[in-house]
Amino acid sequence: MSIIDTFDLHGKEIIKAKNNISVIENFPKIVIVVFSSGFRRLALDKYNIQEIGSLNAGGIQLTIYQFEYKGVKLGFFNTIPGGAGAAALLEEIIALGAEKILYFGSCGVLDQEIAGGHLFSRTQRAKRKLACTWRLRAGQIPHPWGEAC
Repeated sequence: MSIIDTFDLHGKEIIKAKNNISVIENFPKIVIVVFSSGFRRLALDKYNIQEIGSLNAGGIQLTIYQFEYKGVKLGFFNTIPGGAGAAALLEEIIALGAEKILYFGSCGVLDQEIAGGHLFSRTQRAKRKLACTWRLRAGQIPHPWGEAC
């Protein structure tokens, strides 16, 4: 019997992020998650940064940092590429106490009319089927809810 046939959509979760973390006292409520080590280097050079803990993903230890900007305590760490790993780490930083999370990175586009240097912000949740692979040609736009899968 496969998990697809037996998955309980309404049952309680078995593996909880809060059971996989080590508590970090006074964890920042606002966390910046970055995909580029350039942000880490910039922040380390510009601000008084403290290491406050770490997360582990795929055998890699990811240091969590904290700094203050204009009187606001912020946390940040470099996440791993890939939706599944980044989502698992998101669950863990929420379990640590993060309430506002900003993902900061870069992306490519299929529409060549979108100029470089623009800020992209997700305005709605796009639910996709599991194990869906997007194979798009230049100029082809995916449906935002995943029906193209």
